[in-house]
Amino acid sequence: MIQAGDPSSKKAQALDTLGAGDVDYTIPAEFNPKLFHKKGVLAAAREDRPDSASSGMQFYMVQGKIFNDSLLLVAESRINAWRDSSFRPKL
Repeated sequence: MIQAGDPSSKKAQALDTLGAGDVDYTIPAEFNPKLFHKKGVLAAAREDRPDSASSGMQFYMVQGKIFNDSLLLVAESRINAWRDSSFRPKL
């Protein structure tokens, strides 16, 4: 993930720690069941909030592997096997 949007970076000095700056407002949750969170997506960052509101400033770009349907089925199968209490990973 690449995260950006810290308004503090505008006047930052060379060794300043950045990444936590934000504005004092949020954006209502923008979930859409027809959209998939995939590689290349630009998305608003959010904290663990009950209203699922997004940051008014912080955003991120999704990186990672692109999965087709068959790869998703394989991943789902592996995750379900891992979650199964009878599954014992090889060490």
